[in-house]
Amino acid sequence: TSTSTSTSTSTSITTTTTTTTCAFSSEIDIAFVVDVSGSVGNDNFELIREALVAAINAIDISTDTIRVALMRYHVETFIDFVFDTYTNAMDVISAIEVLQYDTSSNFGTATAAALYTASINVLSESEGWRGNDTIVYVITDGKSQDDVEQAIPFLKSKGAYVVAVGVTDQIDVTELEAIASDPEEVITLTAFDDLERAIVGDVNVRSNCVQPTTTTILTTTTTTTTSTTTTTTSTTSTTTSTTSTTTSTTSTTMTTSTTSTTTTSTTIDITTSTTTATTTTTTT
Repeated sequence: TSTSTSTSTSTSITTTTTTTTCAFSSEIDIAFVVDVSGSVGNDNFELIREALVAAINAIDISTDTIRVALMRYHVETFIDFVFDTYTNAMDVISAIEVLQYDTSSNFGTATAAALYTASINVLSESEGWRGNDTIVYVITDGKSQDDVEQAIPFLKSKGAYVVAVGVTDQIDVTELEAIASDPEEVITLTAFDDLERAIVGDVNVRSNCVQPTTTTILTTTTTTTTSTTTTTTSTTSTTTSTTSTTTSTTSTTMTTSTTSTTTTSTTIDITTSTTTATTTTTTT
């Protein structure tokens, strides 16, 4: 029985290239237009502030990269700071943290007035707006009480990329789709608890451009094959019978005796007087 082990190793390389097309350049102006109407409430306003702070922490704010502006509204509009007010994240966060929610009245929602004010008094070169890549986040918890259709053209004429964020079930999705640059750029949330995650994620993707990346996955597969071979050997016993033949050789010594007999015949021819002698040798 013999056992043989064969090991084969195969290696496959998978290369995946992921490319994210950069929608914006490194110079981006981001404006937050935030609904602080009576339906929002103080607790939810705190969540709005936390979401804004988290968004600021996620981006690179400086004079040459990302600039930020903030405007709040209910039936009135409040421009808290514009694009050239602050040039670093720390100052922006400090300005957001001191904001207070006005509980003096159950204010209504004038989204149209807010959009118009943002397009005229925020997206302005005199306010540090560079006129290049711009993202405007409109955050509201309900339907506008004025006609947004009249204000939307002013905002979109600035070439800004508008993201409409609606929170709670009191929002009007159709209205949000009209405000947004594209119906797909509408973010709907059931509660303000989800606002930070949504805003931070969206801001991070849009402002921090992901460059092409290549991922190489090396997969090695080892296959071991064990082969067992059983060999049966048949042994045949062969008996060879050897017949020994003894040849008896009889050596006969033959002695040859040669006898020479000489016979002399004498013939006398009276007439001729010739004598012929004939000798005959007989060998026995």
